[in-house]
Amino acid sequence: MSPSTLSLACDNLSPKTFTVAAANIPSGATVTYNWSYVGWALVSQTANSITLTPNSAGNLPSSVLVTPYINGVAQSLKTCTVSRSSIAKTITAISGASTICNGSSIFNFGSENVLPGQIVTWSLSNNNVGTLSGITNTGVTFNLIGSGDVTLTANISNGCGQSYSV
Repeated sequence: MSPSTLSLACDNLSPKTFTVAAANIPSGATVTYNWSYVGWALVSQTANSITLTPNSAGNLPSSVLVTPYINGVAQSLKTCTVSRSSIAKTITAISGASTICNGSSIFNFGSENVLPGQIVTWSLSNNNVGTLSGITNTGVTFNLIGSGDVTLTANISNGCGQSYSV
């Protein structure tokens, strides 16, 4: 079976084709295939391949299985193991002032770094030092209200329950 493994990114609904290469088939034999796929929708099928698309952007579909039959006799099961690829870590740093003596400062990262379907939530390690306003998916304004050290964190998550922090 090709591919034998498939890593799907969150929100990837593009069609995937799975193929079985016939080998050691006796001359004149009839070959058929019995496919099994849960969480996938059928797009198209030929004698030895199938094209499927995931049913849901957030739910990982099952592995794709196929049992070849030669003259009605089942052969060994072939499997493509499907897994979820890691969240794309496109944001590596937050830009802004490292020290604020009074007033406020804007912190952000490029909007091109936030992938479609990702949500950014902002937080402070010490709410006695400051507050956040103007919160968007690409930036936030820190307003100084006290003194001390504080860490600003951006938590980036997707619809598949994956996340990372910067």
